[in-house]
Amino acid sequence: NTLYIKNLPANLDEDELLNIFSRVGEVKGARIVRDDEGASKEFGFVDMASSDLATKSLSLSGKKFHGKEILVLVSNPPSKANADDRTVF
Repeated sequence: NTLYIKNLPANLDEDELLNIFSRVGEVKGARIVRDDEGASKEFGFVDMASSDLATKSLSLSGKKFHGKEILVLVSNPPSKANADDRTVF
């Protein structure tokens, strides 16, 4: 149910991101990834309440917010099997 959102406007905050996706349905959370100084890295994640809502939210991809077209993708975190195979030095 987690979506990866790319090409976010630098001035967009978490509340606005949450409001955008709330138009589709219930949002569990929204997070914008930031650098060490708090500036947006212009991507983030939105957790929708269900997989159906996550699928519907894909329709926001290509929509403009603050003059930038966002890209909405289903987030695919690494599987546990792959995580266990990583070598840590």
